[in-house]
Amino acid sequence: MKKIVLVILVMGLVPLGYFSFYISQVDSSVSVATNSVELSLDENLDVPILEYEVLDEKEENLTLDEVDKALVLDSKSLEEIEPEIVEERKDIWVQADIEDVEKKFSAKEGVSPLNAIKLPKNSIKNLNVGDTVLLPNMGSGEFEAKITERKRHKNGSVTVTGNLIGSGNQYAVVLTEGQNMSFGTVNTPNGSFEIETRNGVGYVYSTDDIDRAYIDHSKSDVLVPHIDKPKKIR
Repeated sequence: MKKIVLVILVMGLVPLGYFSFYISQVDSSVSVATNSVELSLDENLDVPILEYEVLDEKEENLTLDEVDKALVLDSKSLEEIEPEIVEERKDIWVQADIEDVEKKFSAKEGVSPLNAIKLPKNSIKNLNVGDTVLLPNMGSGEFEAKITERKRHKNGSVTVTGNLIGSGNQYAVVLTEGQNMSFGTVNTPNGSFEIETRNGVGYVYSTDDIDRAYIDHSKSDVLVPHIDKPKKIR
């Protein structure tokens, strides 16, 4: 009977010991895992410290005055960069009533304007090379011109030149804007036209109409040189 009880006790202690051993291994594993996490965290924290330690000696020794000078030089270099010019399609002319414009200044004597227009200040001056400008209604269809050249004069006025789109170099367009007045010459397949504005309002004329009003075709256009008579020698 005693032997049977002893065997039962031994058989019960064996799995209990095994379970205790298993629990101890699990605890040690958790401990090791915890230590490894802390170690990895410590290593991660060391990385930025090492990165900051490896600095250029020249950068470390810069004074505040030297840093300020470097920033000023950088800002000057940025100011010297010219802004990129963006090509645009611009409609700068506004339709106006001829009677309203005539109240401000009269059209050319003897010439009936084809159209009256408004031109906001600096509209021509703000045109850039590559821009497409929609031309005013000239009574014979709408045209667009591509600006190919821009020139600023000493008096502050600006002249832009270009050609009608789709015409190559065959039909030229010249637009000039000064302080208070602007002028334009437009050549099209339907004839030539002139634009004149004062203080933001003006007219569109046919060049042929201007020629008929101001050119007297009854007179000869031949110039006879003046011949000086020889001086008498005393």
